[in-house]
Amino acid sequence: MSARRAEPVHNLRLPATSANLGPAFDAAALALDLYLRVGARRASEFSIHATGRDQEICGQAENHLILETYKDVMRREKKSVAPLALKIGNDVPIGKGCGSSASARLAGIALAVHFGKLKWNDARIVG
Repeated sequence: MSARRAEPVHNLRLPATSANLGPAFDAAALALDLYLRVGARRASEFSIHATGRDQEICGQAENHLILETYKDVMRREKKSVAPLALKIGNDVPIGKGCGSSASARLAGIALAVHFGKLKWNDARIVG
């Protein structure tokens, strides 16, 4: 019997932005020194361990924007949806105009690209 090596954790770090804070910021956004950090590994069921700002929201697996985006992309690409265990460290205020939704969606897409072995380039990921 051979020992099975654990799949490495996939780590992401996405910055907050000023894109939603007011006039002209949609065209002239700045990256802020606040980050959404996501570590992910395959698991037997979906789970989230969240720390940092708004952890009570970030820690709810049901209707979680990162997981829902990951699942949507996997289904659209006709890939099986493997459950993931997420470890989230969040500095970005949720619902305050600092790009928390954009960071979460991008994290979900990046997880689908990684775990679904999608051969997407950067332009497709951002698009």
